Amino acid sequence: MRIFTALLLALTLGSCASGNLRQLRWQQPPEAIAVEQLQPGMDLQKCLDLLGAPSSVSEADDVGGRRSLTWKWLQESGWNLSLSVPLSDSASASYQYGRNNNQIRHLQLIFDPAWQLLEIVDEGP
Repeated sequence: MRIFTALLLALTLGSCASGNLRQLRWQQPPEAIAVEQLQPGMDLQKCLDLLGAPSSVSEADDVGGRRSLTWKWLQESGWNLSLSVPLSDSASASYQYGRNNNQIRHLQLIFDPAWQLLEIVDEGP
């Protein structure tokens, strides 16, 4: 056990260890309580009052003339650890390990030509 401890100590004295944590948020998801209040048949103004301004607005080219409003957001988090141990004057060994969690989400509301809510597509958390 002493040999192992001495070897480990000798290797780590000249080594370099580092780590990082990160979190990124782009936009905020609509409030869950507001999303729960959405019902087919609501008009555009009531939906906007509940959710605020969307990220994008689009008109479909199909015969029905459907339109959509989309709210998009991103939540990203992760961590990384790295270790570098010198083996000689001109060589070293290194190891890296980490995890990332990227979640791109959106809420899409589909409206008819009169801006009455037809469908809710929720791909949120």
